[in-house]
Amino acid sequence: GMRRADAVVRSHLLFQLRTFWLGALAAMGALLGWQLLGLVGAPAWMSWSLGYGFFLLALVWMLGRCGVGVRRLMSGCALEAPRSLLFGSGRI
Repeated sequence: GMRRADAVVRSHLLFQLRTFWLGALAAMGALLGWQLLGLVGAPAWMSWSLGYGFFLLALVWMLGRCGVGVRRLMSGCALEAPRSLLFGSGRI
């Protein structure tokens, strides 16, 4: 019924909001780390490694969360754990 649909939409909205804010927070942390590496005079390869490593992990995390979310939404299913740091419980 309508209550179930509301619960599905609510879980997905929470998951999307958390994806954005967790990603933004992680990006700020990576940027701060990148700046700190520059301040302490770390070799350039360390900064490059941090930047590319963060970008790769963030991309995999974001694509995974979006993929699971879209798949479950198209199936009309709520996310069991929308507050999850990973993939909303991982079940597709």
